[in-house]
Amino acid sequence: MRQEEFAIEDVLLTVTAIGGLGVQVAQWFGPGLDRTREQVAQQYVQFALRMVDAGS
Repeated sequence: MRQEEFAIEDVLLTVTAIGGLGVQVAQWFGPGLDRTREQVAQQYVQFALRMVDAGS
């Protein structure tokens, strides 16, 4: 990937936020919740892409 593909103001904060998504995944997927693994994964991809402002 070329560096120009992302617009990140604060790399450390962005990496920390994306890493935090992984820690919290248990809150969004599990028994008794209406989301499939695939739904959670796709939404998390969208969250991460927005955080790095992909495609700007």
